[in-house]
Amino acid sequence: MQTHGTEGKDPPGDARLYVVDPAGGAIQVNDVPGERGLWSAGVQGLGSGFLGVVSFLDFFGEYRLAWYEHAGVPTGARHDSGPGPGALLGVLPDGRVIVLNVPLDASQAPRLEQYESDGGLRWATEFPVPSSLSLSRVDLDGRTLLGESHADGGVSLSWVDENGVPGPVFDGPPRLLDAFPRAEGGFFLRQYPPDFNDFPHWVGMLASGATTLEPVPDWLPKPGVTGEDWFRVTPARDGYLIRPSDAMEPLLEVRSVGGELCGQLDLVPVDSRILGLATSYVGADGTVLASGFSCAGPNSLSASLRANAGARVCTCAWQYWPALLH
Repeated sequence: MQTHGTEGKDPPGDARLYVVDPAGGAIQVNDVPGERGLWSAGVQGLGSGFLGVVSFLDFFGEYRLAWYEHAGVPTGARHDSGPGPGALLGVLPDGRVIVLNVPLDASQAPRLEQYESDGGLRWATEFPVPSSLSLSRVDLDGRTLLGESHADGGVSLSWVDENGVPGPVFDGPPRLLDAFPRAEGGFFLRQYPPDFNDFPHWVGMLASGATTLEPVPDWLPKPGVTGEDWFRVTPARDGYLIRPSDAMEPLLEVRSVGGELCGQLDLVPVDSRILGLATSYVGADGTVLASGFSCAGPNSLSASLRANAGARVCTCAWQYWPALLH
């Protein structure tokens, strides 16, 4: 199955979880009771025996996690972090999660935490105060890469291993960067120019746990300027799903770990009412789902608000390719 996302109701009420079942061709909508006053929510990770983990942040600044089975039913496992922003960095295949917890009180140390699939704390690692973390990413081997930007320029990097043990600090690229997982573990590192007036570029790659940057392979495409959906590892870790930044038409390339082009998927809507297929998602079973919008449905004209009466209303639309990357 493939998760699509979550929604907060207006006025604030219970959250709502959407689950796409490629086999049945249905979108299942599950209300999530108890998550009231929802401000934002996100879904991350699909493991071999569960759907994933949903992170909630409500209007009162309370951050919490909840685990779900494939059918979108809560497993009963949850974790309440309390006040303060949190970030769900990664979900491992067995249901463990890695969270960055930043207290509201600046005198308290931010913590990197790992929780078991039952919601219990496995380990926690604190960082010095003050801390200026500019990068926090979990690789496919369960190690976390942290980056800290300095006021005088430069970025320091360090790893926290799969058991929560911090490694040595080492020099990174000279400017703010982002990291994209490698199929073999570790990351490809992307950097922006100092004044953000040009496209980003690759500055190197790091093997999992390594402290020395290596050159990126020649086949790696020019990095895009958008989010993580343009470059991802396939579920089996045997290749990459890439949305080329210079493509004239919306498409996804499938490449092997060594960069060989294995095929491509044109994001052409099968229904003429669907427009703008772009953002894509990949399920644990290899299902590819792309989202767009539709402005030609039966309720496409607004009559509910006087100011918008007769205006066109567009709704979300999805198209998917079952087990394409299986």
